[in-house]
Amino acid sequence: MRLGLDYHGVIDKYPELFGTLSRIITASGGQVYIITGHRATPEFALSLEQLGIEYTEVLSVVDFNQRHGVEVRYDEKGDPWIDEEVWNATKAHLCELYSIDTHVDDSEVYGKYFKGKTKYLLIKI
Repeated sequence: MRLGLDYHGVIDKYPELFGTLSRIITASGGQVYIITGHRATPEFALSLEQLGIEYTEVLSVVDFNQRHGVEVRYDEKGDPWIDEEVWNATKAHLCELYSIDTHVDDSEVYGKYFKGKTKYLLIKI
């Protein structure tokens, strides 16, 4: 199994649940991808470790788009901004590129972009 997990509103809201799930999947030979707007930095990796999340790779919406020539602007707080349509479509695109079976997110906005094989699981608790 290849599982994608969002960070904000999913992992950070339910770290015990997704920590356990990530350990079960990786222990059984599966892969867990963190698909997030966070940059893939050592600090972010440390925060995942502190939450007990086992993962294969962090797939950053910002990093992916920057590598592909999309203009990224930063506001006064240092938060990244790119075209909203591009941002919203990126998670589905990453799931297709990495052959992810299921992606878990808390935002309905991304769901319409999942038209391939990846199942989009919207979590609302």
